[in-house]
Amino acid sequence: METDEFVAFVRQRGLAVVATLGPGDTPQATVVAVTATDLGEVVFGAERGSRKFVSIQRRPEVALAIGWHEDEIAVQCEGIADEPQGTALERCERCYLDWFPVQPRLADGHELGLVRVRLSWLRYADTRPGSYRWEETFPAAADA
Repeated sequence: METDEFVAFVRQRGLAVVATLGPGDTPQATVVAVTATDLGEVVFGAERGSRKFVSIQRRPEVALAIGWHEDEIAVQCEGIADEPQGTALERCERCYLDWFPVQPRLADGHELGLVRVRLSWLRYADTRPGSYRWEETFPAAADA
């Protein structure tokens, strides 16, 4: 799956399950509204006081599942999450607000934080009869 195909897939779906490791390495998963930057980074907002945001700050390894409904196509991916800074923050925030313009809490920088996931692994799965799967390494997006 090429980067532009992945970006289009994420933008079309708009939701993902993100899995993190909480205290004591307990698994935690939640559904989040997502989009993707042109570089293939997954971006979502998170309440700064939420378990998800705190867990990512403590241990940034995350897994995501995107898709899985109607057409039986899904992408599973893993990567490193962070709260982007500087020009990366500006780029990710612009992308996020283009897709989710009703998030004014993001702009104040206090209540809602922006999370960026740079991928290291991706699996595309098409589970329809006669379809195929493949697994590949997905390069982490470079800071721009």
